[in-house]
Amino acid sequence: MLDSFSYCKIQPGTKKPIGMNWQKTPLTWEEVAGESACGILSGHGGFLAVDCDGEGAIARLTELFGGEIPSTWAWSSGKPGRIQFGFFVPEELRDRFQKARYWEDLPDGSQLDFRWKGCQSVLPPSPHPETGAYHWVNSPDDCAIATAPEWLIKFAVSLNNRKLAAVPGPGEKERSPKLANQNQIEGIRLPARLYSVYRAPLKIWAFAQLAAKGSGRADFSLEFAAGELQRSVSSIRRLLTQARSLGLIRHFYTEGDRAIVYPFALKKIAKAAGLESLGEIAEVKHEDIRNLNIKCTEAIAAGLQRASLFAAKESQRDIPENRIKPINPLVNRAELGQRVLWLGPRFIGVSEKFVLWGASQSAIANERGISERTVQRHLSNTYRNQPSEVRGSRSDLETINKAQICQRLPRRMNFLGNPAFSDYLIDDLDGKILACGDRVYRCHTNLYQFDAIVSLAGYKWRRAAYKSFLAA
Repeated sequence: MLDSFSYCKIQPGTKKPIGMNWQKTPLTWEEVAGESACGILSGHGGFLAVDCDGEGAIARLTELFGGEIPSTWAWSSGKPGRIQFGFFVPEELRDRFQKARYWEDLPDGSQLDFRWKGCQSVLPPSPHPETGAYHWVNSPDDCAIATAPEWLIKFAVSLNNRKLAAVPGPGEKERSPKLANQNQIEGIRLPARLYSVYRAPLKIWAFAQLAAKGSGRADFSLEFAAGELQRSVSSIRRLLTQARSLGLIRHFYTEGDRAIVYPFALKKIAKAAGLESLGEIAEVKHEDIRNLNIKCTEAIAAGLQRASLFAAKESQRDIPENRIKPINPLVNRAELGQRVLWLGPRFIGVSEKFVLWGASQSAIANERGISERTVQRHLSNTYRNQPSEVRGSRSDLETINKAQICQRLPRRMNFLGNPAFSDYLIDDLDGKILACGDRVYRCHTNLYQFDAIVSLAGYKWRRAAYKSFLAA
């Protein structure tokens, strides 16, 4: 029966397989029989390894089998409470496994682990670094491998790497069974332009990806998802249906209040969206998913600003060194006419030849495929800090520091500040004119995330004024 499965070579005294592609280059029993250490590959030939890591896991498996584990291959490292069982999975049941491992954490700290493709288990008599060697409890010479019952496979694939809640002690409050086993979602990175393609269904895909934690299978309650996304349960069901029709998820089904979702990988949906490159990346935590559209706007704004900053740096290299003269101890090296004149909490005044850089709202709108008014709302602190009347969302978004570059116009254009020319200003300059003292300035792009400005401080900005501006 050993000839029916696949194996790999193991570095003696460790659990590490030899070779980079050991999962894709399985070996036969004859090829490893003479080795000092070898492992059996789960998933190949229908082999399923069930690892009991602790006495609680052994008791759990015994309970599942109704009080007695059937006679099958079993081996141990010799450490207390450690034993593995081997089972044969019929071919018609193998496609039910969608990931490499399914496990259950038990209250006593032990773990019941079902291992499938991508995993291997070290076999006796391979050396063990602590106990000396692995040994057989039931060897292939003494018994045949048992066939895994269908109910055991169904139980294994139903696990969501969950942790069973221990019995609450005196004075402790029992947690809700629906929300007690929710995984702590950390974060995900995705191309910001994806939202322009998939819109709201991308939120439920991102939520499922975070809940799946790379396993390809997410198990969560609809009530929990509705609370995280600030939507109703019926809206979550509708988003799941839309996500499946758009090709964001492979399949989903619901059982009562719980949803089982199989989201597609990021690479697949990005390719389906026709993205030639990933572009700007939005980093989203679980609390940001409800505002995924706003986070994508932020990422694109930051990306355009970096690109504009790079172009500004390149343009400075064309200035001959003999034309750059220090003109004031408070002003860093810059060509005459390319200075920062003043800084305020909302605007930055610059001279006529200042090299502009930043992120315009029209460019962000073109990248996102939305209106400039929507961009203005997404990047507005007033909009971000006031929760919506219906869902109450947005209140957890961080504020954004931004300022607008105002470029001084030549003195001959000072007449533009005259109210009599207001129609001319609106038609020709879009009305973005600021009068300051006896001079007139034209408003240009915004600057976001001022840490990016530091790289230009060496030759363009007044450091003292810059620091006071940041402190304001």
